[in-house]
Amino acid sequence: MTLRVESGVVAVGPGTYQGEPHLFDWDAGFRPNGAILWWASDCEPSTTKVNLGGIGLWAADSNEASTSWAAADQDGPGVFRRWSRPHSFLAGSSPVDPEPELFGSVCSTDEGVGLAVRGRTTATWHVHAFAIGGADIHAATVTRVTVERRGAHIATELGFRPDFLFFLPEAPEADAPESLGVSVGFAVDPARQAACAFESHVGGPRIVARSGFRRDAVVAIPHPDDSWTYDTLLRLTSIEHDGFGIVCDTTPNVPVSVAILAIAGGRHHVGVGVMPRGRRRRARESVGIAPAGLLAFTSGLGTMERIRELGRLCLGGATRDRAGCVSWSTRRRDWPPEPRSRSSRADWLEVLDTTSGRLYARTGSPRFDGTGFAVGWTKRDRAVREFAYAAFGSSEPSGSGRSGRLRDLARRLLRQ
Repeated sequence: MTLRVESGVVAVGPGTYQGEPHLFDWDAGFRPNGAILWWASDCEPSTTKVNLGGIGLWAADSNEASTSWAAADQDGPGVFRRWSRPHSFLAGSSPVDPEPELFGSVCSTDEGVGLAVRGRTTATWHVHAFAIGGADIHAATVTRVTVERRGAHIATELGFRPDFLFFLPEAPEADAPESLGVSVGFAVDPARQAACAFESHVGGPRIVARSGFRRDAVVAIPHPDDSWTYDTLLRLTSIEHDGFGIVCDTTPNVPVSVAILAIAGGRHHVGVGVMPRGRRRRARESVGIAPAGLLAFTSGLGTMERIRELGRLCLGGATRDRAGCVSWSTRRRDWPPEPRSRSSRADWLEVLDTTSGRLYARTGSPRFDGTGFAVGWTKRDRAVREFAYAAFGSSEPSGSGRSGRLRDLARRLLRQ
């Protein structure tokens, strides 16, 4: 296999940093082309009402982006803060601070790949990374698209035809201190895309929480009000030789900047899986490739066009030998907001109870095979819970010899 995927976690503890690298546990020879990072502060959600986190994108051509947020009841219930900067890591430990306290970038050293951090913090940050490299990857970059109104948009001049796209909406330029939002999406083509987001807003003596989780969009941000409509609904419509096409079905309240990690090379798949019900605890997903790594996100409910009353999102990554995820949430309706975040070094996905901070459901590390993966749910309930996933594989045939070639030929014929 000539595509390589690594996942891991580094801890950035209290202190002052001047660019020292925090190394991931990967061998020194690995040089990724692109990476997705996500993080949370060190807290226990069943006892601590804190939601401090963020998501970042990085490419080896030095383009990067991140969005982070802070909500903590002890600093003022209902006071939220969001930031976006051209760094792959960005963190702030209080919503009352106008600027984040830490920023950083993925870096390569003689000892390996790490996160070079600058700034001062009193918190401990658990930073998860999902990195993609190898001879299969031809190019990677982070670009941006600004959506101002309903209609079609074409993002060109990437310099390559993308095979995978990760979408990260950035914080509004004039972010309201009473609003908090988290949004992610990914796609490989118009038939295989998914998005998840939540927006929470302080509306008088209550919290308005709205969630969108769809399998036909790459950005699905709801209005945090009683209109039950989408502020930004963005779909992938085409893959071009040097970019991609998107269409926005809505006119956002304010212009929305979306950072996008684009990767060329490899064979990838995007789909939606479901937690098994009844006696089964394990479910298998067939993706037509031998996955080297998996990304996934979920709201903890099923995908649908309708907006739900919920403030929760979990993002996770896994390779053959490790998995990790972070969950972020706020309450709905009741006061105070009780924001929460949780980081796991063992589970691929978790579903957090936004009221108690305990878990409804969790998955262990997926089991990979030649044409897909199996997910075991170590904790579950009777609810319908779906997750969107992206599988990353090599452009080489998944098998070897005549049988491997026959399997790949059969898959190509089925896709036609």
